[in-house]
Amino acid sequence: MKGFSFATLIIFKIGMCYAQPFFNFNIDSSVYNELNHPYSILPDQYWTPATSSSSNIIMPFNFNFYGIDYNSIWISKNGAVTFFHPQTFFANRIYILNARYREKNKNAPYVSSINVQTDTVNNNRVFKVEYNNVGLYESSDTSDYANFQLWLFEGSNIFEIHIGKIKADTSAWLQSIGPYVGIGKDEDKIQVLLGGLPQNPKFLTKKDTFLLSYPAQNTVYRFSPLKSSLNEIEKYNRFNVYPNPTNDKLTINCNVQIRVKIRVLDVSTLQEVKLFENIQMKSSISLSELKAGMYILQLITENELKNIRVIKL
Repeated sequence: MKGFSFATLIIFKIGMCYAQPFFNFNIDSSVYNELNHPYSILPDQYWTPATSSSSNIIMPFNFNFYGIDYNSIWISKNGAVTFFHPQTFFANRIYILNARYREKNKNAPYVSSINVQTDTVNNNRVFKVEYNNVGLYESSDTSDYANFQLWLFEGSNIFEIHIGKIKADTSAWLQSIGPYVGIGKDEDKIQVLLGGLPQNPKFLTKKDTFLLSYPAQNTVYRFSPLKSSLNEIEKYNRFNVYPNPTNDKLTINCNVQIRVKIRVLDVSTLQEVKLFENIQMKSSISLSELKAGMYILQLITENELKNIRVIKL
């Protein structure tokens, strides 16, 4: 394949002593084509003022991201797609080409759009999200625009970012240099973003990492989940906490023999309101002293941390 380079995406858990691989990453090139039978998620309306508001779209198939199957996504005007965890409601994101977008020209509302379409590639369905001829809200030049797509592959759970024609100066981007591109996991406060030159980017686990310019037309960023990462991700799903909501007792069930420390945090202040130590494989804890409301249950083992939202009735 032309222009091929390869790197492994490493996610570092803050405050922990291990690294977590989730994706292989490579750069390729492919001729960019606009969607040929798109459905617009912003029909007959102006975009301005530019906001980060999102539209919920049901996908034609489940897509596994960070070890969780999702059947819908939220597509935002700022060039990102969000997956909301069905139980914890934490957000996992793909930053496609993150910036503030709007219609290319306020006097011509139909020249730009955000579209979706399902195609078949190699006998598998691909769900595509397209930002077509979108304007850049921050740009000092009102003629600036961008074209790009996100492809979600059924079964393999690979996703690709395809770059079309872009015209933009440095004022167009939130960082006044280049866009955010990468992935984020709110639950563990992780962001893994591409940094440096767009033709040969590096991964950096910093919040304000961005490309030094926008990628060239026909660039494809491809993210493939590592097979070994599925076993690693299962660590985060091995805790079963029930019933939720609860009037008092919570049962903590773990599928391996392990001791867990549990911190109960106030959801609004993130202050610790209760602590349980040396919790074993299957134990019950009482929340009877707490007032009704939502809390974050923080399960801490020797080498990992898991946050679960619980409701006390």
